[in-house]
Parts: sequence; C-alpha cells; structure tokens
Amino acid sequence: MRCFYLSLLFCFGLTLCFGQDQPVFEQKVIKDPDGKVYWPLSLPVYLQLNSKPDTKDAVALSEVKDESMKEAGFPMRWDGPGIHYVRHFDNKNPRLKEGEIAFPVYVDGQAPTTLLKLHGAPAYTASKLYFGKGLAGILTATDDMSKVAATHFSINGAPYSEYKTDFSFSEEKEYTVKFFSLDRVGNTEVPKLKVFTVDITPPATTHEVATDHVEGKILSSRSTVALSSTDNLSGVKKTTYAFDGNPLSFYLGKINLAALSDGDHVLKYFAIDKVSNEETGNEFTFYLDKMAPVISSAIDAHFVKVHGRMYLAKTSTIQLSATDNKAGVKEVYYTINGGPPILYSSPFKLPQRQGAYVVKFRGIDNVNNKGPFISDNTVGNLFVDDTPPLISHQISHPKVFTRDTLFITKDSKITLSSVDLESGSARIDYQVDNGGVGTYSQGQAIQIPSDGKHKVVYTGIDKVDNSVAKNFLVVVDNMAPKVFYHFSLEKMGSKEGIPMYANGTSLYLAATDNVVGTKAIYYSINDQPESVFGQPIKFTAKGAKKVKISAVDYLGNRSQVETLNFIVQ
Repeated sequence: MRCFYLSLLFCFGLTLCFGQDQPVFEQKVIKDPDGKVYWPLSLPVYLQLNSKPDTKDAVALSEVKDESMKEAGFPMRWDGPGIHYVRHFDNKNPRLKEGEIAFPVYVDGQAPTTLLKLHGAPAYTASKLYFGKGLAGILTATDDMSKVAATHFSINGAPYSEYKTDFSFSEEKEYTVKFFSLDRVGNTEVPKLKVFTVDITPPATTHEVATDHVEGKILSSRSTVALSSTDNLSGVKKTTYAFDGNPLSFYLGKINLAALSDGDHVLKYFAIDKVSNEETGNEFTFYLDKMAPVISSAIDAHFVKVHGRMYLAKTSTIQLSATDNKAGVKEVYYTINGGPPILYSSPFKLPQRQGAYVVKFRGIDNVNNKGPFISDNTVGNLFVDDTPPLISHQISHPKVFTRDTLFITKDSKITLSSVDLESGSARIDYQVDNGGVGTYSQGQAIQIPSDGKHKVVYTGIDKVDNSVAKNFLVVVDNMAPKVFYHFSLEKMGSKEGIPMYANGTSLYLAATDNVVGTKAIYYSINDQPESVFGQPIKFTAKGAKKVKISAVDYLGNRSQVETLNFIVQ
C-alpha cells in the first residue's frame, strides 16, 4: 500500500473586544504533544492527501464517488461532539485488527462551565444578596474535553479582564460581576451574571425617652426607653442592651425602668445587621429618680406645743417647704381635715374659727413622683386658739370700798391671775399710772406706796398671743386720823410745869379723817390696857395722870400715840 498523508483543514475567526462586550475568540484546532487532536465542533472539515508528513504539496480531495455527496463533502462537518475517527480499511495487512486504521479526533462542542464562589464574609439573602466585611471571590471553570484555556470577568461594567488571582470586595456598594471561560479550541461560555451588595456599615441606633422625664436625663420609674435601629442595606438583625454592666438582653420593645434602683445608671446598646456588622456601643447615662419630694412644715408665729398638740393663733400662717433629691419640685398640695387637695403657693391660714385641725401634704416632682398625703409633728395635731385668757385681780386688806371707790393703803397687796384653757397663759403685763410696763410674776404682790388716786392696767396674754386687758382704779390712803381733845374745866394751874385740873374734870376726845373716816379712838390711863373711847372720861381720883391717845381709820391707818400728862386735885 502506498503511503499517504491526510490533512484536515478548517477556518477560524479573529478575537475582537469592544468595551464591556464579551470578547470574540478564534476557534482553532489544537494538537497536544501526545498527539491528541481537539477540534471545535463548529469548524468545517476539508480533506487533503499528501505523500509527505508536511502539508506543502497536499492535494485537496474534491472528487466524490457520487454527485450527491458533493454538497456534504465541501465542507464536511462533524455530526456531534465526542471522539470521532478518520478510518482507512486495509484488509491485506495482517497486523491490523479488523483490517482498520483509525485516527481519533476529539470534537469539542461544549464551552466550559464557570462558577463564582464568594466567601470570607457573612451573607444574607432577601430581595437582594448581601455580604459583610472580608468578602473575596474565586472563579473556577471546568471543561470536559479540550480543557479550559482562560477565564474572564468584568466588574460593574469595566472591560473584561482575564482572571489570574482571587479578588476582594472591600468597598460598600452593589457589585455586578460578569464572567465566562473559553476552552482551548475557542468554545466560549455564555457570560454569567452575579449581582450582590457589600455592606460594611453597621446599623445606627438611637434612643428616645417617653413619659415623666426631665430633658431625657432625669427619668422616673414610669419612663420608658425606646431603641430605634436602622440599617440602609442588609437590615437590622438584632438590637441588644444592658444596664450598668449587666448581661445583654435582646431589645423586644420599650424598656421599662421600674426594676432599677434610684440613682445613676448607664444604658449601653448596639445593633448588629444581617451580615454581622456590629455597631460601636452607644451609652445613655441618666439618673433614675424614684423618690417623691420631702415636705417640711413650719408655723410662722404665735404657736406653742402643749402636751403633743400644736396651738396657734388664727392669724398664724403655715409654711410648707419641699426639697427633691434630683428632678426638682413641681407642685405641693395640702389638705385640711381631709378636705379636697389645695395647690400650695404661699403660706396659708387655717379657717378662722377655733377648733382642732390636721394638715396633710404631699409633693410632686418634675418627673411626677408623688408622695402620699402625710402629716408631721408640726401640723398633724393643730388647734386654733382664738380665745384670750381669763384674767382677774385680787387686793388684800386693808381695803375699803365706799362711795364707789376702793381705798387701800401702801400695805395692801394686789395680785393678778390668768387662766387659759387652750394654749395656756403666757404672761401678764401691768402698768401703774404712767409708769413702765412690767411683767407680773406668779405670786408677786404689787403695792402702791404713794397716796392718791391710781390706775392699774394689766393685760393677760396666752401662749399664742391672744390677749385681753383690764384696768381698775384705787385710792391709796396712808394718812392716819388727826386726834383732838379738850377738858371740861379750865386748868387750875400747874405744878412743876404739869397742868392741874379739879377733881371731877372730864376729858373729851375726837378725831378727823378726810378720806375713809375714823373708825375708833383708843386711850389708856397710867399704862393700863387700851380702851375704846365712847364717852367723856371723868377723873374723880386725885393724883398724877398719864393718858395715851391714838385714833385709827377704816383702813387701819393709826395715828401716833399722843400722851397727856396732868394732875387731878
């Protein structure tokens, strides 16, 4: 058999690239070093014969056995992908099995398959595909026949580039990745498309305080804290919070503060989105004021506490003072004997009638902490005392009341008294004529030394300054009666300067008092006991006589003793 060589001819296209359009690659026949021939399915086949291994003098086969074969023979086409054989039958060669020589041709009609693997970052899929930080991409391609020649990709409309190494997606934005591969004979994959968004920004969380607070810094046990988290891309997955370093809790709704203690607190909170971007923790520092204001009371004047009860005058005012540990006092209310609450604005008086009262009060601070209505030792047991004391005076003897006038002496003692059944007597002030005002001491005796008419004014004051005044007039008489005497007979003479009277002479006594009158005249003869003068004293016994005479008025003022010395003949 003559030797000949068969040449297979094919046509090919040029590679073109226009912007982001998919490049066009030539299809070609390749022969591996091991002699395998790979043929693109779409390329035509022409047969040539040559007597030498090269193609220089090759002769194309153009004549066909039957004219009907001509259309299919110029060019010929493979009937599908796979291993095809160019055969020559030589039945005379005993070395050939079945008398056949077969040349395999690997016809490749399938483009490679390329996969984009995205890894290294959390992913979340909703209406879009989202990835978090650290995202990287790997392109892998497989081809079952001629093997992969190259992989190309385009990101966000950029011209296609050949894939060499893995790439990363570090910027936050939406990515559109197109990619394809071609095999060694030029079969080109239809570009694939992957659209996703890289989200590297954590959520943002804010808080809002509602109900009974001051500028969101001083809160009450009724206050709530609402957290609001937003995320512009993948969305919020969860929001967590913790008070004062305690374990984290998931935010499910408005946070109630009732379980916290009174005082300073720190609320820390943050959110995590659906691709695990975690927000830097936020801190909300606040003071939880759970305590109502503390109220104290005071009475301005005219009050006294007696046996646990506070007595006060009807003119007294009650003052309430409120302090609050943090939020500040908003309002103070009070009640009188269980009546309706009254808003306190300034010191107030109790009703203008005598009787018992109880004042209760409560404060409300600026975060609406309300204390119960309570009282204290100052205003919890009150009594309005508008009755002055009962006052009186007593004057001891000597005293005489005559002609609508009370007559006394310097020895007469004036005592004053005051009785008050409510708050009690405080003091008695008194004044005699235009003298200075003095304060009367219990048991004190007031005496007026000078003769004449005098006016005494005294005022009783109780312990809440209710007062009543009285006065009285007295006439002080310290003058004793003036004594007069005369004898019924003229004296007979004298002996050694002593008058002498005849036997049977009578002595007449008399006295005058210009104020209260003479009460009695007393006499004694020769140091005998005194006798009250009633009728003339007649002397019948002879001898020397010593008669002592004095008179006393109705106040007990007694004149000095006057002594008469004479002789009865």
